[in-house]
Amino acid sequence: MFSLLNRVFNFLFWLKGVKRGENTIIKKGVFFQKKNLVIGRNVYIGPDSYIHAGGGVIIGNGTIIGPKVKIWSVNHDYNTFEILPYTRKVINSPVQIGKGCWIGLDVRICPNVTIGDGVVIAMGSVVTKDIPSFSIVGGNPAKVLKSRYTTEEEKLKLEELVEREIFYGKQYFKN
Repeated sequence: MFSLLNRVFNFLFWLKGVKRGENTIIKKGVFFQKKNLVIGRNVYIGPDSYIHAGGGVIIGNGTIIGPKVKIWSVNHDYNTFEILPYTRKVINSPVQIGKGCWIGLDVRICPNVTIGDGVVIAMGSVVTKDIPSFSIVGGNPAKVLKSRYTTEEEKLKLEELVEREIFYGKQYFKN
């Protein structure tokens, strides 16, 4: 009984208006401008996440997002000489997260960032710039620490996994 009530509560208060694919788990968090949030299939979003999708946020299939992740896709216009610290104008700056990514605990993703496929982001990182596919990144600001492949053969295998959607969530997150 409690499980059914919890599902109804989640739909009415947290998930209504979110475009999401099948076998997706979204734990309780805060979502602003949900109509601009698109979540792929087999995605997991951990508890206490905060997503402001006013500028548009797309999360690719098979991505796992840890708890307390913050994604922001808007900013105030501070490049002005009219008023300080910023004007009322909001600048929409979309965030796109590729397929098969793993975003660790307490990561921050800033506006106007594109994250490639198969990226791993270390916990506590602050992502301020685009990240190429199959990178491992960390830090504040986040920097590419290394690639997930060392040979062309390994890169092709990773690309095949993304293409065939061989994702962890596909097996384990079925509702």
